[in-house]
Formats: sequence, structure tokens, C-alpha cells
Amino acid sequence: MNDEKMPFLKHLEKFRKAILYSLALIILTSCLCYPFAKKITALVIDQLPQVVFITPFEVLIVYLKVAFFCGCVTASPIIFLIFWRFITPGLSRRERGYLGITFPLAFLLFLGGFYFAYFVLVPVSRRFLLSFATERIVPMISINRYVSFVGALCIFCGLFFQMPLASALLTKMKILTTARLISQWRHILIGIIILAAVVTPTTDIFNQILLAGPMLVLYGISIMATYFIEKICCHAS
Repeated sequence: MNDEKMPFLKHLEKFRKAILYSLALIILTSCLCYPFAKKITALVIDQLPQVVFITPFEVLIVYLKVAFFCGCVTASPIIFLIFWRFITPGLSRRERGYLGITFPLAFLLFLGGFYFAYFVLVPVSRRFLLSFATERIVPMISINRYVSFVGALCIFCGLFFQMPLASALLTKMKILTTARLISQWRHILIGIIILAAVVTPTTDIFNQILLAGPMLVLYGISIMATYFIEKICCHAS
């Protein structure tokens, strides 16, 4: 009984160590990034006329958030290597090849979505929202809420940019097909419009199109990715 359980227990112990090493690494990189948190925060709020902090600890919390996020991004390649060593012994050579391509591609897609949100969506949204200010209506923007808003929008776009990769993986697992993805285009189009309206902080149609446009492009890329994977699987079989 103990002999049968030992491999599973060893596997679980390695998984626990991988998580602990990753958490320790994130804490370490977050501490190393903290001295730069003030400069990074200054870059985020640079285009605002002024910001305020409502509670005594608000600025400190913002610096900690920025340091933690930068620490996660900095540590992510090493965390990938930690979990790579954990899962690769149980994978075939082909599966290791797929995984070796998937993770770096996912990271690049996330960065692409992040930069698109930061350099395109955030400036347009900021200008629109501040346009409501008048001589008697003065914006008093909380630094914590603004940084959280920018971070949430960037992270959402980074995750949504994973759609082509997710579609390719689901196709490889035979869960999704090109025909199914195309046949559901009406529902997907409505879903993208609704999602853009919910996520976009403004109510004007221009900003919603600005977010929905790249989503539709990613949807088209997802169709091409599923078609490409299906052709590869067809030739392999």
C-alpha cells in the first residue's frame, strides 16, 4: 500500500516545492522591484493633471501593487522553468515541443494585449473621461483607483489576446473545430460587442469599437489557427 502511494506522494511533494519556490521568487522579485515602483507609478499617472490619495496608506498600497505586478512579470520566465522541470518528465518529446512553444507564445500574446491597452485604450479612455470636467466640476482622481483601473484593463486585454492560442489548443484536443467556430459567428459577434461595452469605461461608441475591433481580428486569427491545426492533424493521421 505504501509502495503504491509513494510515487503519487513524491509527485505531490515536488508540486508543493514548485509552488513554494515560485511564491518565494515572486516575493523576492517584488522586493527588488519596489525601489522602482515610484517611478513606474509616476509614468502611469504622468498624463493626468493631478491625482489625490484619500487614505493615509493609499500611496503605499499603490506602490506595493505595482511592485507585486512587476515582480510577477519579472519572475514569470523562471517560474515557467520551475514548472517545466516539474511536468516534462511525464510528457513525450512531441508534447514537450508543443509546451515549449505554447508558454513563450502565451507570454508574448499577453504582452501584446497589455501594451495595446496601455498605449491605445487607456489614453483614449482617459481623454474622454476627463473631457467632462468644467470650471466647476474638477476631477479628483484617486491614485489607487486609477492605477487599479489601468492595471485591470491591461490585464484583461492581455488575457483576451490569448484567444488564438486557446483556440489552437482546444482544436488540438478535438474540443473545437473550424466549422463550429465559424457557425457561431453571430453569437461570438454579439458577445464581443457586449464584452467591449462592459469592459470599456466610457459609454461612447468609438471606444467600444476601439476594443471590439482587435477582438474581431483575434477571432479571425483564431479561425485561421484552428484551420491550420486541423490540417496538421489531418496530415499526421
